[in-house]
Amino acid sequence: MAERGGDPVGRGTVMLSITHPEYWIEIAVDPGSRRQGIGRALCSELVRLRHRPYPLVARAMSSRPERLAFARALGFSVLVTCPCPQVAPSEPGVQRWIQRQSVPDGVRLIAAAEVSDDALTNAWTTQYEWMHASWSPITSRQAVAAAFVEETLPGLDRSQSVLAVDGPDIVAAGFVSLDVWDGRNFAIVETTSATHPAGAQLVGAVAATVLQRLADAGVELIEFEGHDSDAHNSVLTSIPRVGADPLTIVTYAP
Repeated sequence: MAERGGDPVGRGTVMLSITHPEYWIEIAVDPGSRRQGIGRALCSELVRLRHRPYPLVARAMSSRPERLAFARALGFSVLVTCPCPQVAPSEPGVQRWIQRQSVPDGVRLIAAAEVSDDALTNAWTTQYEWMHASWSPITSRQAVAAAFVEETLPGLDRSQSVLAVDGPDIVAAGFVSLDVWDGRNFAIVETTSATHPAGAQLVGAVAATVLQRLADAGVELIEFEGHDSDAHNSVLTSIPRVGADPLTIVTYAP
């Protein structure tokens, strides 16, 4: 925390990630005290506080462009971008998109409520691992699984979340969490393997089923989480949207 005359003019926090070899950083400077080197001084102090030589990582939403500009000024560079399309499930264009999707032969779509916690945890962990492999590899599968059980599983809407099953295997998943914060609803839809030969079709089928379930339940808006680097992200960004608040993840390696 930076102070002037006893009053705080800037704050900074740094936290070691549980699932990745990196530190998450947050810096805020009062508008009236910006462009005086306070942010840079806070960043330097947070770098010093690290116990391990891991890079710093931060988020910047497109609705707050000053955050990305601030991060760039501190020396951060773009790590990955997340389109975050916001979709109204009952909108006619979305309903037409749903009708165009098909399920691969031999694949069944089921609700997440039909499988065990262990099956859900394994599907999430496998999906999460490959989705982050190219830009932020995980520390361990055990860490990702533990974080899912503690942070995501309790708020998972199992009736709206959808799994694509081929024989005994979950080959794609749509994880839905409603009213996560500020009334915002989120879904993560992807295959459990980056190289599945019917990956795009699977993601389309799972997303369509998720959207129809949400429409039937009267959910007005869902935001799809994901990264530009995801193998089948183009399927989700092809859904007619009512808006978006793209997220940029930035990194700094001192």
